[in-house]
Amino acid sequence: MAVTDSSCQILYGVREVHFRPLNVDGSVNESADWVATDCPVEVSIEPEIEEGASTILKCGDRVKNIMRADDQLTGITISFSMGCRNPEIEYIIAGSVGNIIYDSSSPPVAIGYEPPTLEEQEDAVPFEMRIYQAHLEGSNEAGFCQIHVYQCLPAFVTAGSSQEEYATQEWEIAAVENSNYDGPRPVYTWEIVSSIPS
Repeated sequence: MAVTDSSCQILYGVREVHFRPLNVDGSVNESADWVATDCPVEVSIEPEIEEGASTILKCGDRVKNIMRADDQLTGITISFSMGCRNPEIEYIIAGSVGNIIYDSSSPPVAIGYEPPTLEEQEDAVPFEMRIYQAHLEGSNEAGFCQIHVYQCLPAFVTAGSSQEEYATQEWEIAAVENSNYDGPRPVYTWEIVSSIPS
């Protein structure tokens, strides 16, 4: 008799990605707002693994014992691409340094971004990130999988386009554990939620 996995979550696509700057020590910046994009093209997560060392004891030509330490997760690399240009998101991912360029309307609208100088980069801060995937029950959207990454390190955009194709912006974002996020947090957590916060 087959056993079904009732806790198996079926996920589809990437619906939104949210970003918020942290304080320089990785603690939550209560005065900062989340900035969201509903135009992600791709998000992938690759673990950074420190492989455990092995020591083999041989007596002559025979192996007598093997000591092996466990592999350890030390962080992740997030490959993130977006199908639109958003100055506020570029600013946060760059470490909340540089300058957002605004137009002269009231209230002003962000229309560009000026990357930081080498000196400004010394003041860069980490950020947190939430990734939302559709959670399906059958073919119906029943909620979302929220992946919360607690401490991302500043990164800079790679932008590209070609003739008759939409432009994309891409980042390789390193993330590590956060010991100051309302207490220690792992690199990331995921959970099923009913809705995406606005």
